[in-house]
Amino acid sequence: MNDPYTTDRPLNEATNAANECCAEMDQYVRRNPGAAVLAAIGVGLAIGLFVRAMRPEPTPQHRVARLLEDLEDRLRDVTGPMFRKAGSLASDGLDAAHEGRSRAEGLLSDATRRVRRMFS
Repeated sequence: MNDPYTTDRPLNEATNAANECCAEMDQYVRRNPGAAVLAAIGVGLAIGLFVRAMRPEPTPQHRVARLLEDLEDRLRDVTGPMFRKAGSLASDGLDAAHEGRSRAEGLLSDATRRVRRMFS
């Protein structure tokens, strides 16, 4: 049969060792806060460099794709105001064309009426 004391013993030993290690580290940090901060910065820097070194190099296709996306974004930023202004001008031109057509229809109808009166 499984004795609960024998199966839990390694787990209890590991838990106790981890608790002791945490307590020692807590005391060290309290005694030397500057060194602890520098150590944390060093560990973070080392992990960052390791992660960066493990990341695969981008292929030339990926680099070109990224450059083209950046170029597209910049062109969109530059040309956006111009397209909005062109749209506004086109709308104004369309309005002017409609108004001109209405005036031309009015003038043509008036001229037609006058010509009919002359010959009637």
